[in-house]
Amino acid sequence: MTTNLYNTDFALWLEKQAIALTNRDVHSLDWDNLIEEIESLGNSDKRDINSLTHRLLSHLLFYRYWTDHRELYLDGWAEEIDNFRDDLLALLESKTHYNYFLSQFESNYSKALKVANKKAKRAKLYVLPSFPQNCPFTIEQILDEDFYA
Repeated sequence: MTTNLYNTDFALWLEKQAIALTNRDVHSLDWDNLIEEIESLGNSDKRDINSLTHRLLSHLLFYRYWTDHRELYLDGWAEEIDNFRDDLLALLESKTHYNYFLSQFESNYSKALKVANKKAKRAKLYVLPSFPQNCPFTIEQILDEDFYA
């Protein structure tokens, strides 16, 4: 019954699962779908953390190292930095998410570096920015709402 409800009325299925959990009624739980949904939630947060981190880092790199036509882009980069950082900070309120963020940091910096280099090449700049291979920012700077590189 609950598996069928999962496929036909997800909102009602969620409500029934919440009631069963609250009442500790293990026999009414749709274990397979519940496990799948919980795992999916965790994976979604991880994807968001990775995406926000590498986009924040690439924009911090642009802000610090991009020199050609800098005045045209600076305000837009600052706005993007604020948006990515705000969303990331909301996720990092969880200690588990913060630890995940730290564990993936180097990988996300590598992605940010690729993005920054690709964008610089596509922009056909007079002077290509020289982005550092190792992250020039501390974790504290990256998460500091007043830091723009």
